[in-house]
Amino acid sequence: MSIHVRTNASGTPVYDVRLRTPDGRLYKRTFRTRKEADTFQAREKADRSRGGWVDPRAGQLQLAQYAARWLTQRPALRPRTVELYESLLRRHILPDLGKVELSALTTATVRAWHARLLVEARPGPSTVAKCYRLLRAILSTAVEDELIVKNPCILKGAGVERPEERPVATLAQVHALAEAVEARWRAMILLATFTGLRLGELAGLTRRHVDLLHGTVKVVQQVQELSDGSRVVVPPKTDAGRRTVAIPPHLLPDLEAHLGAWAEPGADGLLFPAPEGGAIRRSNLTPPGLAPCL
Repeated sequence: MSIHVRTNASGTPVYDVRLRTPDGRLYKRTFRTRKEADTFQAREKADRSRGGWVDPRAGQLQLAQYAARWLTQRPALRPRTVELYESLLRRHILPDLGKVELSALTTATVRAWHARLLVEARPGPSTVAKCYRLLRAILSTAVEDELIVKNPCILKGAGVERPEERPVATLAQVHALAEAVEARWRAMILLATFTGLRLGELAGLTRRHVDLLHGTVKVVQQVQELSDGSRVVVPPKTDAGRRTVAIPPHLLPDLEAHLGAWAEPGADGLLFPAPEGGAIRRSNLTPPGLAPCL
């Protein structure tokens, strides 16, 4: 390693730090002051001595390029999760950071991007936290891939969501709703209320998953509706999501009536099919003229 002083076109002195990679390739970094050059040279020596040195060519990949690769290398991600990540990248991360090289992403850059998102009316604090967590995960993999030395996403609390508490319907409101909706949805509303099953889990239930004799329902799959309108059947997100839930005894008559009137035939017939057939959509449960809210 060596430092050479020269003058640029304007006659100002600059400092070139000339180094070689472990395989002998020469590379150079130029600085405006001797102090900056000395600091860089010392850091390179320290990184090499502790095994933390990264080839400077590796970090020249732009974030947009690396993020696209990162997504394709995660086949275990659920379809809805892939859609969410693609949306967060396209709408909130890549417009500002997509053309920035990985090695140029500093904590200051991330802080400025994060602060700008927070002060805007949209997307809102919860979505900003999701964006930050996704960027942090992508750059953590970049560290593992030895493309950058450290992850610049170190903002304390930036990935924590603090959503407002959602209002909870009273039992009187639930029963009033069950009486007011179309008869085919009554049992689903009551089952969701008293077992805590989510919409996707309810949509994935079949006759074989319901045991009226023992008063249980098994959650082994769920239906996800994608942005293009297609629907996919996937297992629960976690092992804990695969479970057997007790059905309150007072719901059993409603479920028995529902099985006789609305469920599809056969053991694999859907318990709560859409009026047009197949798994229910969010739009099936939305009053005309309103956007889906479930």
